[in-house]
Amino acid sequence: MSSKLEIKNMALQSLGEEALASDGEVTKASVMAETFFLQSLIELLARHDWVFAHKRAAISYDVAAPAFGYDYQYLKPSECVRISSINADKNKLFAEELGKILMDDDTCELLYVSLITEYGLLPPMFVASLSALLASKLAYGLSGGDSKAKEQLSLYQLYYGEAIAMDKNSGLGVDEETEYGEGVGAWPNRQD
Repeated sequence: MSSKLEIKNMALQSLGEEALASDGEVTKASVMAETFFLQSLIELLARHDWVFAHKRAAISYDVAAPAFGYDYQYLKPSECVRISSINADKNKLFAEELGKILMDDDTCELLYVSLITEYGLLPPMFVASLSALLASKLAYGLSGGDSKAKEQLSLYQLYYGEAIAMDKNSGLGVDEETEYGEGVGAWPNRQD
């Protein structure tokens, strides 16, 4: 389980910077880490349909219908960074516009990737991926080098792939038949 400070320190120390003593510290490194932290977290959460970050909501439609194109509009939850499915349909036709979800259904049961701010809930490989992504953004301003940024991006890509594999292997939320083509129990690396 990692805290925000620990994740920032992982990123900073991978660049050869000193660890921060607290979140309230004011140095060039701490200000940059704070500036890029939330952006990096949202960027990483939005890139994949993370099972560990799923949240569900049944949303009532707005009384004001969209001007054209769709019959109903719904207020998108503020912590939603990626829509996974609507009404249990991953291929549902909808549009996102200015914090609204527009579609023709009069019900909206939303499964989505939520912004997680309880950092202790983040899985270890996701944390590794996040810290490497954050380090790649900090490298230019702190290390002054393109090579450090590229090195961290390579680590990020490695950790990201491992995090996705672990998330899919968690046994939750992935349609086994569609994902792997062999039906229930066909998880890769699964030892029954």
